[in-house]
Amino acid sequence: MLFPSNVIPTFSAILVIAGLLVPPATLWSQTSEGSPATQSSDQTSQTTDQTPSAANGAAPSAGQQPVPSLSSEFPPLSGLDEGTLEPNVAARSFLVFGAQAGESAVTNAGNNLNGGPNVTAVTHVLGDAALQRFWSRYETALSYVGGAAFYSGNRFINDTQVHTLAFDSRVVWRTGALTFRDRASYMPEGSFGGGFTGAGGIVSGLGGLGGLGAGVGAGLGAGGGQLGFFGQGFLAGFGTIPLFTNLATLDLQEALSPRSAFTLAGGFHFIHFIKATGGLLIDSQQTTAQAGYNYRLSRRSQIGAVYGYQHFHFPIPGAGGFQVHILNLLYGYQLSGRLHLTLGAGPQFTEFNSITLGHTTRLSAMGRAALDYKFPRTRVTLSYLHFDSAGSGLFAGARTDLAHLDVMRPLSRRWDFWGDVGYNHSVRLQAVNFGVPAGSFQSGYVGARLSRVFSRSLQGFVSYQYTTLAFDRSVCVNSASCGRVAQRHVATIGIAWRSRPYRLD
Repeated sequence: MLFPSNVIPTFSAILVIAGLLVPPATLWSQTSEGSPATQSSDQTSQTTDQTPSAANGAAPSAGQQPVPSLSSEFPPLSGLDEGTLEPNVAARSFLVFGAQAGESAVTNAGNNLNGGPNVTAVTHVLGDAALQRFWSRYETALSYVGGAAFYSGNRFINDTQVHTLAFDSRVVWRTGALTFRDRASYMPEGSFGGGFTGAGGIVSGLGGLGGLGAGVGAGLGAGGGQLGFFGQGFLAGFGTIPLFTNLATLDLQEALSPRSAFTLAGGFHFIHFIKATGGLLIDSQQTTAQAGYNYRLSRRSQIGAVYGYQHFHFPIPGAGGFQVHILNLLYGYQLSGRLHLTLGAGPQFTEFNSITLGHTTRLSAMGRAALDYKFPRTRVTLSYLHFDSAGSGLFAGARTDLAHLDVMRPLSRRWDFWGDVGYNHSVRLQAVNFGVPAGSFQSGYVGARLSRVFSRSLQGFVSYQYTTLAFDRSVCVNSASCGRVAQRHVATIGIAWRSRPYRLD
């Protein structure tokens, strides 16, 4: 199975850049945040309150060796790391392989605004590998998922390939760390809240295998975490049009004292719709930078301030672009192993540069909130983000409200339940004749997955997801019968296999 010709150079560039950031001997190993598949990485890389490290904003004492950590328990609020509730265990290097196959019944597979009662069968076959490696001062991770989705009846002639790649590499020293991350994906269609057919169980089924699938859905999920501001997150699906996305970031953390830390980060994100015609879907490019200062008030709380800059560009003549400056004050609270709470808010200054409107400015607010709480048997994750986004290909920029809820609960030794809900409301920022001819859109989904472990290497799962996309007016040209709402139901059954972890240390 081959990548499109314009995808290969980008994937190659990812690995070349990665090779420049770490010594050749440290090229292979793993990390990630924001996916159940990476919990094993989190579990292998944590620090406790009794062992301060540069990653959580406290400088180690003289002579103390840094603890390698891809995700500390309570990292600086203005950085790109997210806190974890998993217990502290020793870091290990390993290689693991996996495969998954499933069958989905999909209504309105083309996401038509007229709805349509037709049901399409979609068969997906995926394979993946994850490699994780730790050294005394270097950590690296690589995860790849590849395969295909086959639509029944030859109703869709678009590319059915599925490719995702996640690469993380970090170098640490006594008082700080430098981390490079890259998330690239090529999908048959975009979807808010799940895999390439919109069913959460398809991609997240791999995530439950413990270390597999770190890159699955990268750039397509809700993106309500730290990387949402940098562009990660696809907030609506509109037809079976293949798309290629990539998000690359570089961030620095440096402890100034045992209580204070300074962070710097920069990133580039783009979405490219392949075979899209008529200007209905808009490619976007986003460059982002931010700097922040954090101060630890106590073992359980810290405050911070962050300045952020975004530049949005749409590579269509006349589509214009805009720049955003934000200033956020942040507060974080932690109960070790039980609770993480982050709150942030502040002003947002947007500058538009349009051929039709010229140079205009707008002052608004930007804010976010995130809660991760672990009950004795249930884990709940809730996030909210109010910000300016690229518009998900439907608008040339949008003012976006994004909310997401995850619930995970083991039902027994062999049965696990996972459910999630997402909602997005986006309002057009630029009045240009590109994209969907509407003023705003809403998208949402609700999904659930039930999985059963048959053996150490084999598990099965069933899932269901409902998604909806609604515009404030009809977006069809010369069609009085066209509606403004698209709905989709996806039911999936599948089986997943994983190898035993092959230890590398």
